[in-house]
Amino acid sequence: MPHLFGSVVLAGTLLGSGAFAASIDIEIKPGPTTMSAAERALEPDPAAGTEHAEILVMEFERDEDYRLNALYHVHYRIKIHSAEARDWADVEIPHRTNYDQLQRWWGRTILLDGTVLELTEDQLERQRSARVGSTGETVAKAALPGVVPGCVIDYGFTLKLDRAYMPYQEIRLQREAPIHSFRYRWKPTRELGAAYRVTPGVGFELDARRDKDSVLVTAKDVPALVYEPMMPPPDSISASVVFYYYDGSGGLKDYWTLKAKRRAGSERPPEVVRRAVTEIGLDPASPLDDRLRSAYAWLLRRIKNTNRLTMAEVESRALDEDTPDGTNALARGEGSAGEIDRLFADVARALGAEAHLVLATNRTRRLWDQSLLSMNQFSEMVVAVRDRDAAKPEYTFVDPGSGLPYGELPWWVTGASAMMATKDGAKEIFLPPGPASQNVRETRVAVRLGELGEPITASWTVRAKGQIGTDDRTRLHRSAPDERQRLLDTLCGAQSGIEVLRAESPESETSQGEMRVDCEIEFEQRMPEDKLGRFRWDARGVWIDSIPDLRPGKRHHPVVFDYPYVDLMTLDCTAPSGMHPGAVPEPIQLDSPFGRYQRRVSIVDGGFRVERKLAIIVLAVPPSDYDALRGFHDAIARADAEPLDFLGDE
Repeated sequence: MPHLFGSVVLAGTLLGSGAFAASIDIEIKPGPTTMSAAERALEPDPAAGTEHAEILVMEFERDEDYRLNALYHVHYRIKIHSAEARDWADVEIPHRTNYDQLQRWWGRTILLDGTVLELTEDQLERQRSARVGSTGETVAKAALPGVVPGCVIDYGFTLKLDRAYMPYQEIRLQREAPIHSFRYRWKPTRELGAAYRVTPGVGFELDARRDKDSVLVTAKDVPALVYEPMMPPPDSISASVVFYYYDGSGGLKDYWTLKAKRRAGSERPPEVVRRAVTEIGLDPASPLDDRLRSAYAWLLRRIKNTNRLTMAEVESRALDEDTPDGTNALARGEGSAGEIDRLFADVARALGAEAHLVLATNRTRRLWDQSLLSMNQFSEMVVAVRDRDAAKPEYTFVDPGSGLPYGELPWWVTGASAMMATKDGAKEIFLPPGPASQNVRETRVAVRLGELGEPITASWTVRAKGQIGTDDRTRLHRSAPDERQRLLDTLCGAQSGIEVLRAESPESETSQGEMRVDCEIEFEQRMPEDKLGRFRWDARGVWIDSIPDLRPGKRHHPVVFDYPYVDLMTLDCTAPSGMHPGAVPEPIQLDSPFGRYQRRVSIVDGGFRVERKLAIIVLAVPPSDYDALRGFHDAIARADAEPLDFLGDE
């Protein structure tokens, strides 16, 4: 493979070959052990994003053309402005035990009075990383000493890695604090095709220069990224640099065409799959959609899923390019999520449907960037099927590897573009989010206020289908008994002031894509000892999800929901002993472009019944509509907070 450099800036514009710059070698070394006058003069400025800290120097060098090992150099220098910025002094150095070598370390805190507090290498604490499973990786942790507002911290290290190169490295420039000076030099191995991509930011410039051996990316005065609740993934809105290797030199179209053809496989399903479809015994005269649904259900029963993942784990799902069918899973009776997806594509073809594998990203972390020639963007696979003979053939997207019902996809792959692999190449296709009616939670609650002096108790059953509770269903499905019970207790509201008396989820009633949880709790709060003339009860509780807290002020990024949904609740609250329901609150109905809300209260069997309905029907809200969304949320919160009023009997 020839040594190939390419730089992609914005929408796939390639930099010309041109003349190489002079040598761009840099030296990563410790910063001064004294605080300069300019550093001493820096003061916190919330308007500039420096309320807590500012990064003075952030620089890296990765040399992957160093014999059989890569060298990784890191240096940070940071001015600390507040106690909240103490986390910047907690350093983690991931490395593989007995393989990677920490060749150099320095770490120091420089105080305003000139005192320098050093942290030596032998003071680093090594412990196993909880993020890397069984790969044998550890973390060398350092808590720099004496960190107080006004100080400067300076630390860095060099790792000699036991591997020659990293296939894909993504560096997000914008952080919680602004960066005065950024540098990253990458020297790739000469054995592979190498490329880099620069995504510029707003309000500052990135510069990429290269010589015959390496590329150097620099930036000055990088503003902090504004973090907001329910914002898009930072990687999709921040300036960034990606260094990667790829096996092709034909440009964007040829790269994706080649990758798609490798994934597409044969349109003729293997003989073993055709025999299995015959054994299912489907009526060939029935509509194709009915047969596909039946085959899908059969597959989920027939093949045990060995690696169903939660959303947080999906990045580690391997999208290998081995056999594009799932016949091995059929023979074993079990398989990975990817094998199950591939197997269903073959089953669908055997039934006469058009079927294609679709590669998708986790949109909470990144979106597919076609100008970035790397398959490392993708972490999910789904299947597109359709009846090519239908009057209006339209694709149905399914994901048997997720365990969701036919026609439903994990929410984190929807609302974004994906790559459909066909025998003719790659096709960009949009994966639509499911409608709100597909994601429904229904909760029935009974609250017993009871006798004076006695504790308040409540029991409820919640049924969730679709995307609601997807991760919880997955964890319950694969958990050992003790872990399963802890999760159920959490779902039933285990916390200070609440004792969980019962938390159950009947496995026999929890089918694919649905979940039922039965809860019974006792509050630490008790009814008053003495007879009351009036008692007010707040119907909010652990059985209802709180409305997201959208703080006032200017919004910089869109508000992104996980998925549209419907939340239904019926709550019956008995009257306390010697009391009866007072005035019935007026019904409330709120309609907005974002969704609908209803709350109706009635008197039932001497107590109150609250019927609450909330539907969120959008996936994203632009900053221009932020105030209207906040108004809708605030009105819901006020309606939920209206108490139930009980009066003493005459």
